[in-house]
Amino acid sequence: MYLIDFGFDVPNGSNHLVIKMIDEFLMAGHEVYLVQSHSVGKYSNIPDVLQNREKFVCDIVEKPVISKGNFVKRYLTGIGYEFKAYRKWKKRIKDYDIVIHQSHFTSPFSALLLKRYKRKVIFNIYDIFPGEAYTNGSIKSKFVYNVLSWLQKIIYKNSARIFILTEDMKQTLMRLGVSFHKINVIPNWFDEKAVHNVAHGNNLFAYEYNLDSTKKYIQYAGTIGVSYDFDLLLDVAKKLSYRTDLVFQVVGEGIFLEHMKNRAKKEEICNIQFIPWQPLEKISDVYSACTLQIVPLRKDVIRNAYPSKILPLMACGRIPVFSVEEDSCFYREINDNRVGIATPLGDTEALADSILYLVDNEDERYSMQENAKTYVYQRYTAKDNINEMIKVFMQMQGGKKE
Repeated sequence: MYLIDFGFDVPNGSNHLVIKMIDEFLMAGHEVYLVQSHSVGKYSNIPDVLQNREKFVCDIVEKPVISKGNFVKRYLTGIGYEFKAYRKWKKRIKDYDIVIHQSHFTSPFSALLLKRYKRKVIFNIYDIFPGEAYTNGSIKSKFVYNVLSWLQKIIYKNSARIFILTEDMKQTLMRLGVSFHKINVIPNWFDEKAVHNVAHGNNLFAYEYNLDSTKKYIQYAGTIGVSYDFDLLLDVAKKLSYRTDLVFQVVGEGIFLEHMKNRAKKEEICNIQFIPWQPLEKISDVYSACTLQIVPLRKDVIRNAYPSKILPLMACGRIPVFSVEEDSCFYREINDNRVGIATPLGDTEALADSILYLVDNEDERYSMQENAKTYVYQRYTAKDNINEMIKVFMQMQGGKKE
């Protein structure tokens, strides 16, 4: 049984991960019962790859759309969703041995509801709450942060295992008192069957938006939300506006989109292009159309989450340039393996200089692109990392010591 609080009907940077995970579980012969929400209705509730699949069952729970700026209302709506979902899954839970509980900010309430059924629960974390929400300002009160942190301990205590994405996130959990015996580091992945480089002449995204093959596109693609420092991106674009061969390209939707557009207009930052969110099936075309991907992370994001966009990007033979803490494992991973460049957090000069270095040194950029593609195929394929999850399932079902 797989519990999530979002739905495939909404543009979401995690959708491709969940879809591929369920697909691999089904191909391995496991039955999957998914409980998800429906709110926006922009896309189908059931992606094509999961339509009419044997051993796949799905319940959908209506969930109103609440502005991300209204945390209190979102939290209360989230609690309501947990109880609506409970009325669905309590009828089916007896048929399932393992529950994957996807992390979200009202997870403690699901954890308490699950406790009475004595099922083996895996808490699957894409971002650690409330750590990132507090550092990015979504939660402003230290008291509220402490209460929410206390509630999260309910989940950590009642979960048999915890799946986490990186060593940085593992260290964060251990500082919160979670036993390392419970934690499995299982990285994010990309779908190696669906992601590949698309040449400019065959690129539907480049054709649709009339991208000039003589220009260098410095792209941000994804959710325009609280995890990223979009003012830093605009600062870099403004600093490099004298380079007429460079175009900064923002592809996506989110709460900071209007802020970016307004600031770009007010300050006459003319070398930036805004493009709407693109459907999942265009992911290869989107990433293949850029020269570099700019990823301006906010403080502490890398200790609480992971920018999964970089994996399909690298699989397309493109590389990222980051702004991130120098003392993080992630900073060292990027620079030591030469799969992009990580620059110190918030450093406009370093970020701009790194972009220029890679744009103006094609041999170095192409070398890093080959490194990046090899690197993700060795460590981050969907099949390999989802198989690691399945191994844990089998150990838990068999009662074997780990």
